[in-house]
Amino acid sequence: MLRHGLIATLLLAGCAAMAQTPPCLIVYGHGRNLGSEAENLAWDRLNLRFNQQVAASLDAAGRRVVPMLLRVGSSDLAATLEAVLGEAQRQGCELVVDTAVFADDANAALVLRLRVHPLLPALGPRAGARLPRVGEAIYTSQRDFDFSPRVLERLKLDQLAQEMTAGYLADTAAKP
Repeated sequence: MLRHGLIATLLLAGCAAMAQTPPCLIVYGHGRNLGSEAENLAWDRLNLRFNQQVAASLDAAGRRVVPMLLRVGSSDLAATLEAVLGEAQRQGCELVVDTAVFADDANAALVLRLRVHPLLPALGPRAGARLPRVGEAIYTSQRDFDFSPRVLERLKLDQLAQEMTAGYLADTAAKP
């Protein structure tokens, strides 16, 4: 009887520890607008600030965050995807939060976007230890602004990142 009580206690303690571990999210960002060295550095700074603020807001909400950010010049998308998915698998993450600040030249717009994607199991009967795959976005928040020096000077990037993250957190709290 004592043995059964001990096993039950250990199982309950293990379940309680798992329940206390916050969900893991990869907060991934990547610059898109390749230009001069000075322009690339400016885009990298904007993407870094936005990504860091989203990660900090998620962390403050009790989520376990694994930030990943690539510079504008990173162009090997296959290697990037493998790195993101590999880290997600190592960390036990179930979601990728994609952050981006970029210029939409066709519409003369500055775009801030936050998208959340589930990570799904690899497909196939012999998937084994293969990396997960990225599912369709389950949440998207996007803000578009006129792309002008005046807007860039007045842009409240940290505040916008907090608001967009709060929208995601409210959306997930509202779902059963």
